Amino acid sequence: MPAPPVQPIVIWFGRVGDLILLSALLEVLHRRFGSPCHVIGAGSWPAQIYAAHKRCGACFVPASLHGMGV
Repeated sequence: MPAPPVQPIVIWFGRVGDLILLSALLEVLHRRFGSPCHVIGAGSWPAQIYAAHKRCGACFVPASLHGMGV
């Protein structure tokens, strides 16, 4: 029985510019593992930036970090 696909989880609490640079990492991880990554971040930026990104499967912002402008 084949193993289930691995979906990497990326935790990133950087600023907006750093999140944009994260796209390159998501591309590398997607090539390596063959599936979109989950992104966990702070503030409203991650969800807005990665909502339509084909290498991001889901974007999570923990409730306790939602209002943070890290």
